[in-house]
Amino acid sequence: MRTPIFFAAALAFAACSSPPASPSVREFPPGLATARMRDYRFARVSSTDPTGGNADYRPIDPGKDLVLADLDGPAVITHLWFTFFPREARNQLWLRAWWDGEAEPSIDAPLGLFFGVGHDDARIPFYTNIAFDVSPQLGLNCHLPMPFRKHARLTLTNKSSARIDSLYYYCDYSKVPSIPDDVLYFHAQYHEENHCKPNQDYVFAEGRGSATSSE
Repeated sequence: MRTPIFFAAALAFAACSSPPASPSVREFPPGLATARMRDYRFARVSSTDPTGGNADYRPIDPGKDLVLADLDGPAVITHLWFTFFPREARNQLWLRAWWDGEAEPSIDAPLGLFFGVGHDDARIPFYTNIAFDVSPQLGLNCHLPMPFRKHARLTLTNKSSARIDSLYYYCDYSKVPSIPDDVLYFHAQYHEENHCKPNQDYVFAEGRGSATSSE
């Protein structure tokens, strides 16, 4: 039996245009960034029981979508957190996000693989770095900034044949006065091909940029 080969594209930042940062942004010492005065308002949407009870979770039936967040900008998503049961369904849950009314999602990937967890069985992984943290209890954390100017919509789709009985999640974000022109949008896409064709390259990522002239 031939073993299917799976490929996943890496996370990437992209934007339609990216003018150079102003000198003030470039010259400010990075080590002092945490000491700067900030003008933003912290907010959160989550699976918290709207009645004030203890049912702080959401079920998702097979083939159904759950809207995680429907936010007005300008704002920056600063933290995503998930945990759910059954845990084996983590790559049957599909995460999508749209920025500023775009037709196609900028995030389009299985939830587990988005967080670097590729196993579909009951094994519980653990790792941590500057962008992601996966706890032994399968708490999935993402700390990558995801800015948007007008609107953001995040959904989770249950692509499995079984009901997800309990999904817990946070989406933390900061409302800001404006998003600078040189701030980029976040993109993450998943690509897969079974039985890759012999002697043919598999394209796992393709991007286009804009060249600037020095004249």
